[in-house]
Amino acid sequence: MPNRVEMTVIRAKKLIVHIGSWKTGTTAIQSFLSTRYQDLAAEGILYPRTSRMRADGGLDTAHHALRQAFDAADGAMTQSLAMLLDGIDQERRQVQCHTVLLSSETFMNFCRPETLLRYIDADEVQIIATFRNQAEFISAMYYTEVCHRKVIDFPLGYLDGFDDKLLDYATCLVPWRRAYPNAQLSVSLFERGTPARDFPAAHIVSQIGLDWRLDPQDNKIEHRSLPAQATLFLRQLSASGWDAPAFFQIFEVCHRNPAWFAPIQENLSPAILRQILDDHAPQNHALAQHFISDGPREFARPQLTDQTTWDQALGDPAAVFPTILRRIVHEAAIRDAIPSKDAVQP
Repeated sequence: MPNRVEMTVIRAKKLIVHIGSWKTGTTAIQSFLSTRYQDLAAEGILYPRTSRMRADGGLDTAHHALRQAFDAADGAMTQSLAMLLDGIDQERRQVQCHTVLLSSETFMNFCRPETLLRYIDADEVQIIATFRNQAEFISAMYYTEVCHRKVIDFPLGYLDGFDDKLLDYATCLVPWRRAYPNAQLSVSLFERGTPARDFPAAHIVSQIGLDWRLDPQDNKIEHRSLPAQATLFLRQLSASGWDAPAFFQIFEVCHRNPAWFAPIQENLSPAILRQILDDHAPQNHALAQHFISDGPREFARPQLTDQTTWDQALGDPAAVFPTILRRIVHEAAIRDAIPSKDAVQP
């Protein structure tokens, strides 16, 4: 059981919690907020550094550590949680901010947001969430898991093990509304042609009520996804036992040469993605009906690759992978790190 310590309470005029979700420009948003720390402070908004500090002294861009501390505390006030909250409060008083802004995608599936209410006493609360249609979301998440966490599951295996609760967006918001019934709930859809997708940093600035004009250079795209063929190729490298340095060298070469791969983004077949969309239509209707107040209220039906084209592009990776390896050898000049083509077969 965690050691109990004296309760720490942060008192603020306003609390803003950006809860994600994943794959909706959150990394770009968090990087932007991190670099604009001083500008935000000048507006009275603290984007705390305290709960973004890493053990090596560097700074993360998001407040994942705070969510982890809440989970570890399990409703109690532990020393590690108290240290984070004390640090945030000291930082707030030092820069004289009346508003605390937190951002972490992990808050989206935070089952007990009332614990946040217990430790941050704010006169106003705003919850900001953005969601992407489930077909694009699951495909993009698979890419992230393979290319950044070196997951070796095939797409269908990854789908079978995926936490389906993360795809029920309306239900994810229920605990937040229950904990903060009077909060301003700002919910957007991550759709082409909307500010949430076209310029995530500008969208978050607008949502928190700042009248800033941002330069297009602030619209940075983090973790641009590779084509599905490249994702499957990198999955095979991980499954073949490649160490991280060699893997990420290849990853960077693939990013420099996306034209090597068939221009198909879907990691799952169009038939499966359509089924995912159909399965979640009732939840999406509930999201539109109960949580979205302006802008697009329902996801537009995405334009998926036709099945024949998808099958032709991804059906025979064994014929493609050796060619890609030869190109990588030539491009990266790291022949000693590349095994024979027989070592990388699907």
